[in-house]
Amino acid sequence: MSAHERLKLQHLIGKLTDPKRNKDTLAVSLLNETKELCKRSKENVTIAWKFLRWGLAKNSAHERFLCLLICDALFTRSVAFRKLLIADFTYFRSCTMKYPGNFLPPPEEYASRLHEQSVTSVEYWYKKYGESNHTLSHEFELMKKTGIKFPSDLEEERRLENLRKENVNTLKVRTVVKGIRKLAPQLDCILEEMENAFELLVPSDPLEIIKTNSVSEENVVPTTPPSSNDTENHLTILPAGDYTEFAAMFADMEGSSDSEDSEDSEDSEDSED
Repeated sequence: MSAHERLKLQHLIGKLTDPKRNKDTLAVSLLNETKELCKRSKENVTIAWKFLRWGLAKNSAHERFLCLLICDALFTRSVAFRKLLIADFTYFRSCTMKYPGNFLPPPEEYASRLHEQSVTSVEYWYKKYGESNHTLSHEFELMKKTGIKFPSDLEEERRLENLRKENVNTLKVRTVVKGIRKLAPQLDCILEEMENAFELLVPSDPLEIIKTNSVSEENVVPTTPPSSNDTENHLTILPAGDYTEFAAMFADMEGSSDSEDSEDSEDSEDSED
C-alpha cells in the first residue's frame, strides 16, 4: 500500500464523516472512490477499518452515524472488511447501540437514528451471513439476550399487541351480546308498553283518525265575539243542542217587559189627570 492511497483513504473518509458536508446520506462519488480503493488490496481495507473504528469513537452521534453508513456499505462488498468488523464486534456494538449500561453521545436525534440503523444493519447481516459465520450468529443471539430489540422483534411485538387488542374487543362484544340476551325479556316488555302508548296517542288505522276529526268538526258551533260597545250585556255562548227552552224563556222576558211598559204609561196618564 502506497502512502498516497493511505492519505487518500483518510481524506475520503474524513469528508464522508463530516457532518457539515453530509447530513443523512453519503456523497455517492466519494463513497465509490472509497470502495474502489478497498478493492485494490486488503491493506487498504484494514486502513479503512482503522479510520472508521476511530470515527465510531467520536463524541458525536452524527459522526458515528455517518461512519456506520460507510461500514454498512463495505460490509456487504468486502469479505476482508466483514472479518475485521466481526472480529471487533463488541467494540462496534458499544459504539452504535443503546442497551442497559451503554449510552450514546448527543445529539439525541442522531443517537436514536444511530441505534436504529445499527440494529437494522446487523439483523440484515445476520440473515445474509449468519449461517456461514458462527461468530456473527453468536453475537446476534447475545445481543437479543441483552434486551436489544431488532426490527423483526418489534414487528412481532406489534403483531401480538394487535392480536391482544382484537381478543379484548371480541371479549367485549361477547359480553355485551350476553348482557343483551339476559335483558331480552325486559326489553320486549318495554317495547310492548311503548307500542301500546303510541297506539293510544296515534291510532294505527288512518280511517279512525279521519272519523275522529270529522266528528270534532261537526260539534263546533260558530260564535260571534261580543261587540266592544256591549259592555253592560254579557251573552253566554251555549253549547250546540236544543234551543226551544231558551227561546220560550226569552219570549216570557219580552212579554213581561211589554206589560211593565204599559203599566208605566197608564200611571203617567193618571198623574196628568
